[in-house]
Amino acid sequence: MSGGVRRVAPDERTEGAATAGMVREEAVATDGMWAGLVRTEAGMVSGWHHHAAYETAIYVISGALHMEFGAGGVETLDGRPGDFLYVAPGAVHLRAIRSHTSWWCARGRACPSSMSRVRPVRDGRTLRTRLVETQRDCRPGAATNDGGRLRPAAEVPRPSG
Repeated sequence: MSGGVRRVAPDERTEGAATAGMVREEAVATDGMWAGLVRTEAGMVSGWHHHAAYETAIYVISGALHMEFGAGGVETLDGRPGDFLYVAPGAVHLRAIRSHTSWWCARGRACPSSMSRVRPVRDGRTLRTRLVETQRDCRPGAATNDGGRLRPAAEVPRPSG
């Protein structure tokens, strides 16, 4: 990298962290950020999770993304090609691919120098988090919790609320 600027061509992207039902093409990974492309298979749904202390920006390239969030998971939004979505630090959410084809997005994350790895825990009707560990890795999968793994929609429990 000369002068602090670099171009990453499509054939220079590398395979990112593996998650069942999801393919990541990593373009940039530093201690403070991650950027790349993500493809998620049609019909896949994540568990309830959050991205700890970092922010995530998503640009929808193709397909349709449905997100549930907020107290009891009652708030929703749908992202379509051309939309940007922003996920704030600590925002508990679930993502579902409702299109009949795979969903593609460009995603970037800005991370603090250290992050807390957490796991969602249901306490009656309230979704809380529990600290698992602290780490310094911004790459997808490094700071997500078990709730972030993808599964077919029929296998994902819905919060009561």
